[in-house]
Formats: sequence, structure tokens, C-alpha cells
Amino acid sequence: MLKHKLISHTEFLIMVHELANKIKESEIKFSSLFGVPRGGLVVAVYLSHLLDIPVTIHSIDDETLIVDDISDTGKTLSGFKHENYIATLHYKKGSIVEPAFWVRKKKDKWIVYPWEIKT
Repeated sequence: MLKHKLISHTEFLIMVHELANKIKESEIKFSSLFGVPRGGLVVAVYLSHLLDIPVTIHSIDDETLIVDDISDTGKTLSGFKHENYIATLHYKKGSIVEPAFWVRKKKDKWIVYPWEIKT
């Protein structure tokens, strides 16, 4: 029995398009995207192209959308201000941070995204 869930590149593309559509439907206007290193950077670059919003690496303000691949425990995302909106591909119920935008609920298996090296 696999202890992890491999996400294919195709599945990732489907999810990032779904995430972009949810953000568009919200009608909230973001001035920039900040991708949390490492996995959030990949997602932020794709969203930047789909939403025509620049990625920032220097300054985060209340109009910056914080992007990560997953909110599992929420510890990584908990360092951002409450005023910031957060978007992730996966969200695990029980995370201390629930993203404003997410696509899939994480189950028990560890998720391995296409940009990760599985050893």
C-alpha cells in the first residue's frame, strides 16, 4: 500500500487552473502573488501567468495573495498576517490555517508534487 500520493504534471495543471478560476470568481483584486519557497513558488508562477498578476519576492502587503502548494499543519503559513489571503492546491482539515482558496482536501497520504524528488 502506497504511503504517498503522486501528483502527475497533468493533475497539477488541472488543479492550478481550478485554483485560478476560484480566485477569479472571488472578484478580489490582488496586486501581486508571493510564492512560499519551495512548492509555493511553482504554484505562484503558474498562477501569475493565468491571472496576469506579478510575483513578488520583496514586499508583501494586504493586496498580496500568499501561495503555497499545501496547508498541512499550517505552521508554514501561520507566519503571514491575518489580513493576507492564502491560496493552496491542497488543504488538510485540522490545519491551523485554512486558506481562502484551495482545490483539494488532503487525506492521510503524503503528497508528492511533480517538482519534488521522491527518494
